[in-house]
Amino acid sequence: MLSGAMPVGFRFARGFYYLVSVACLLLAMQAGHAATDSDAKGDDEFPELQEIHRILTAEEPDGVVFLVMDYDVEAYLWVLPRLQRYVRMMREEWPEVHLIILSHGDEIISLLEKNETKYRSFHENIQRLITTYDVDFQVCGAYAALSGIDQSEFANFVDVVPSAPSQIKDYRQLDYKIVSLEQLW
Repeated sequence: MLSGAMPVGFRFARGFYYLVSVACLLLAMQAGHAATDSDAKGDDEFPELQEIHRILTAEEPDGVVFLVMDYDVEAYLWVLPRLQRYVRMMREEWPEVHLIILSHGDEIISLLEKNETKYRSFHENIQRLITTYDVDFQVCGAYAALSGIDQSEFANFVDVVPSAPSQIKDYRQLDYKIVSLEQLW
């Protein structure tokens, strides 16, 4: 659902959530800027870090999927710093492992070609991840269709898969590890 059709109270709550998320992210960046990956295992600002460390200390998987699913169009504001860190860590350990980012929520709206100017940093940082670290970037076509979005509306770096839940099931059968990025609140 686009923000214009949401009740006023819901828009207020989303706006409040957005402000709190930005404040937390800025505080975390200030407080934990000097922390290393090894001493940040309990870092609350990177809630998936323990799972990442578990994956990295096990046998190399056939692939790793980072699942993004949020009801905030601007979720990549808080998701991208985490993705950048996790993707870098995976590539340092396993240069050839198949890495995928699969987006399955309202955040896909920011990835539309018509939103490239409004969300320029999202587009640029995702493209940098794709090219620097050889990452596949996918969005859920079924969720897009339910949101009234045609797959041709996405930026050129986006691959549209028919259904994220089916895609995740297929990846699990291929023994890929799934890392679901949690909200920070």
